[in-house]
Order: sequence, then structure tokens, then C-alpha cells
Amino acid sequence: MKPSDDLFELIKSLTKSEKRYFKIITTKKDSASQKNNYLKLFDEIEKQKIYDEKKIVAKFSDSSFVKHLPSEKNYLYTLILKSLNLYHFTSSKGASMDELLHFTEILYSKGLYNQSRKVAGKARDVALKEGLYYQMVGLSKLRLALAVQLAVSSEQLKAEEEDIFFNLKSAVSNIANESKYMELKGQFLFLIRREGELVRKPSEMQKFDLIINNPLMNDEKKALTYESKNIFYFIRSVYHHVIGDFQKAYFFNKKALEFIESHPEKITQQSDYTAKINNICETCLRIKKYDEFRMYLDKLQDTPAASTLDKSRKFYRYYELLLRMYVQTGEFNKGISLAPEIQEGMKLYEKHIHKSRVISLHYHFAYAYFGSGDHKNALVWINKILNDKTTDLRKDLLCFARILNFFIHFELHNNLLFEHILKSTRHFLYTKEKIYKLESIVLDLLRKLPKLTNESKTFDLLNDFKEELSHLQKDPFERLAFEYFDLLSWVESKLEGKKFSEVARSKISK
Repeated sequence: MKPSDDLFELIKSLTKSEKRYFKIITTKKDSASQKNNYLKLFDEIEKQKIYDEKKIVAKFSDSSFVKHLPSEKNYLYTLILKSLNLYHFTSSKGASMDELLHFTEILYSKGLYNQSRKVAGKARDVALKEGLYYQMVGLSKLRLALAVQLAVSSEQLKAEEEDIFFNLKSAVSNIANESKYMELKGQFLFLIRREGELVRKPSEMQKFDLIINNPLMNDEKKALTYESKNIFYFIRSVYHHVIGDFQKAYFFNKKALEFIESHPEKITQQSDYTAKINNICETCLRIKKYDEFRMYLDKLQDTPAASTLDKSRKFYRYYELLLRMYVQTGEFNKGISLAPEIQEGMKLYEKHIHKSRVISLHYHFAYAYFGSGDHKNALVWINKILNDKTTDLRKDLLCFARILNFFIHFELHNNLLFEHILKSTRHFLYTKEKIYKLESIVLDLLRKLPKLTNESKTFDLLNDFKEELSHLQKDPFERLAFEYFDLLSWVESKLEGKKFSEVARSKISK
């Protein structure tokens, strides 16, 4: 990305209050009669929807600063960062601590040792209260220098050193603890983003078991810090989710939410909080606690979001959950009605929404249109996934997109495409190593179904398919596949001459 693009993106990311604060502090530096160049530049870039430097050069062709525009842009970029630092300073415990450390250093360098020690004491209290372990390491060096300078006896020096090194060792231990949990979380997220959210066979479970069987994960008391405990609850809850033990996932998600709500002062970004609400909503969906799901979803919607990051994450978490609920409950038309709002939000936050989330939204829109009987629009959305060759994230949805694609074409009677779709689907599933029992019987159905012209034989084939599906639903691994596509409802709709949505809704009402 070019520096100009960086500046444009930075300006566009500013909230109204951040922009106002920037202009206030820069105006104070201006002369009474004239805005300075970088403020003019800020105003002009702010107006643009797409960055166009030629227009800027033309706009200020009579101004001398255009001749050295790159340096003006660099200065403006730095100035904006400095204003953001001042604007957010009071909300950042780390920034406050860094300021106290800096004050301690300044006073020490001036030989004002007693004053320096007083400030160092305040810094120590803040570090212990807020869990600022990294800053405690730097502070310990300053405190030791002060102790050596001010101690009037060996006993006093020893006592101060013992306190300093106790705090230092505790900080280093906590840093090491957090580091180990962060590494486990990184490994865990990689598996989920690559493989998908649900385990379908024992060999896949082994990859997750390597993480969950780590000694750090068998007792929450081993998580020594706030962040470590957060990660402990996260891994525990998501692990039980991916293996299909949704009741245990629900238990740990509730503990995670209760934990963060009991430490509101620790929440540095609202997106951390909405993530916990998102996860409890997720498990409520899986165990069909719809009333509780709606209660938590309302809580998610009511959670304030100030930064662009918080707003983007709140947006996709809320709408993805709502869309999936409508799909799961067979209210496909309600899901479809969300399309304008979601598309608008995706444009607004496209750079902040992870690719795996985009795939999920596309898949569930395709499913919603398919369930409603609008197979042409279902094809539009499924093609957004099939035509994207740049990613291997969410292999689970990438594979079921191919399966859903065939059923869409089957409903559209696109007979000439059946053979090609079958071959490409089989090839994709094999290359991704996603041929499970369900996929095998689906591929067998896809091979036979288009060739049948006799209504009686078609009925028999679908009835056999239904029996196989009913049998697979009892398999603890295979039953998870029905979370992606309710094939049983689809085949029942064909056998009973009903709408897919009608069958899906009737199961929920029961």
C-alpha cells in the first residue's frame, strides 16, 4: 500500500469526535488569519471518496506546498497519530503507565531522586493494579537505580531490592504464562480458520486434542493473569463446540462472559466483550435455546461501539448470527430481508471483516434463498464462493458450497451441467480430504439422481437416501454435518410434496 493510501485510510477511519479534536489542536497552532497547509490538505482528503492526488495537486496549484507534497503528507500523517494519542490517552492504562515511567526517568536524570521515587511508587501501584507486566520490567530497572542512590543503610537497600525483585519475578512469570496461552490460542485459531468449526472424524479431533491436552488447559488455576484466563475459557468453549459437545461449550461460554463482565475495567475494546456474547449466542443456536439466543443477541446489539474496529466486529457478529438463526429456523424470507443491510455494512467495513466471515455470510445467504425457493438468487450467492480461488479458509463451507451448488442446479433443471458439477465437486472434496460418510452418499445420489426419468424409481432412490441420512444422524461425527445443510428436510420435502421451508419450520415447532 502506498503512503498516500495509508494517509487516506487513516483519515477515513477517524470518528467525528476524533476529527473535531484534531482540528481543535491544529487550529491552536495556526495564525489567526490563515489555516496551515496540512489542515487544508486534511480537509481536501476528507472530502474524497477515493484518493486522487491529481485533484489535490490541481486544487492547490497556486500554493507553494504542493511542490513538496510528499513531506506535507508525511507530516500530516504523523500529526494525526499524535492527536489520536492525546485523544485516547486517558482511556489507555498502558499510556498512563508509560507517562509515569517517563516522568520517573526525567526526574532521575535531573538528580531529583526523592521526587523520582515518589512517581516510581505510583507507577508500581498502577502496574500491579492493572496487570501491566511488561512495563513493570522497565520500572524495576529504574527502581533499582533509585534504591542504590537513596538507600542510607544496607538493610534498607536489601529490603527495597527484595521488593523490586519480587515484583520483577512475578511480572516475568506472568508474561511467560500469557505468552504460552497466547501461543496455544494462535494454534487453535489457525486450525479453526483452516479446517472449519466442526470436527467430522477422529483424525481431525486429534489436532485439537494436542492443544486441549496441554497441561495449561486442564486447570484454570494455571492461568495466572486476566488475559490467560480469557484464553483458557475461549479455548475450552470453542474446543467443545468443534467436537459437537455443545452443552459443555455453553457452560464455558457462560463462564467466559461472566468473567469478563466481572472485570469491566479490563475491557480495552468493546469487540473483546462482543466476542464473548457472540460465542454464547453461537452455542444457544446449536442447542436451540432460541429465547436465550435472542436475549444475548439484544445485548450484543445494545453494546456501544466507538472505534471502527468495534463497529465492524459488532456489525458482522450481529448480522451473521441473526441470518443463521433465520436459516436454522426455516424463516428463510426473514434472512433474505437482511441482504440490503448486510451488503451495505460489508462495503463499509470490507477491510475489517475477515475472509472466513465473508464466506459464512455468502453461504448462509445462498442457503436462505435456496430454502425460500429462489434458486436463481441462491446461485448468485453461491457463485461468490465458488468463483473465489484465492482462499482455502473455512474448508467446511467451501465443500458444502459445492454440494449446495449441485442441489441449486438440480432445482433449476440445469441438466447439461450436472456431469461437470459432479466431477468438480468430487475432485474438490477429494483434494480437500473432505470425503466423509455423508459426502459419499451425497455424491452417490448426485451421480444417480439426474439420470432417472421414472418417477417411481426417483421416489425409491430418495427414500433410500432418507434412510441413510437418518442412520447417519445417529453417528456423533456425521450428525454435525447436518448443521451445514439440512438434507433430511430437503429429501422429506421431495417425498412429501412440500416446500423445503415448510418442512424445516415444522421440525423447529416440534
